[in-house]
Amino acid sequence: MAYELIEAGDPRNLQKRLLTQILVQEPEPQVIFEGVDGNEIESLSQKIEKATFMYPSIKNWLSGNKDKIQGMI
Repeated sequence: MAYELIEAGDPRNLQKRLLTQILVQEPEPQVIFEGVDGNEIESLSQKIEKATFMYPSIKNWLSGNKDKIQGMI
């Protein structure tokens, strides 16, 4: 299903797919962000930080991996 969303061409679909993977799998940043543009990673990180509602596990994943993520931007 995520593949079909990406094929639809809406740039927000990539971020939705990444958020879902973070929530369900809590992968290492290198695994989830492989091949993803640094600007997209930065945008997603900012959205997670600034969101008024975000699953706590996603915010915890971001804060726990902040240094690794910064190195990928």
